[in-house]
Amino acid sequence: MILDQLSLLSDAQSITASAASQNVYDLGEPGFITYNSGTGAKAQLKRSFPKSAHIPLLIQVVEDFSGLTSLKLKVQSDDNSSFSSPKDLICQDVPLSDLKAGFISAIDKVPGEIKERFIRVFFEVVGGPASAGKVTAGIVGAVDESYKG
Repeated sequence: MILDQLSLLSDAQSITASAASQNVYDLGEPGFITYNSGTGAKAQLKRSFPKSAHIPLLIQVVEDFSGLTSLKLKVQSDDNSSFSSPKDLICQDVPLSDLKAGFISAIDKVPGEIKERFIRVFFEVVGGPASAGKVTAGIVGAVDESYKG
């Protein structure tokens, strides 16, 4: 897996209580955005994430969890980086028995048709608090299919 610092949402983030990812990803202004190719040329490009778009997303357990019943993974969007009114785009409830180092979420892409500017992952601890467990999440080039759960 190749991870890029700019697209990393969580970097071995310790999850002991419900929490948002350490970082948010800015998709750019909905509608039209400005593109600068480095040559000074500018053009208006329409930001478009059709339903069929496949932007790979990795959510991986990097340290075994304990002390909770399950962890609900939510990919959320909002029109502001403070996430004052987050919208759940997709969720996965992962039982404790699966929350072992190496587990990769079945949520393997950013959901299509995002209307808002920012995305993040929210980790909801169920039956906790958790006494251990870490997650790494981010936009990647591809997700290894052999570990998905």
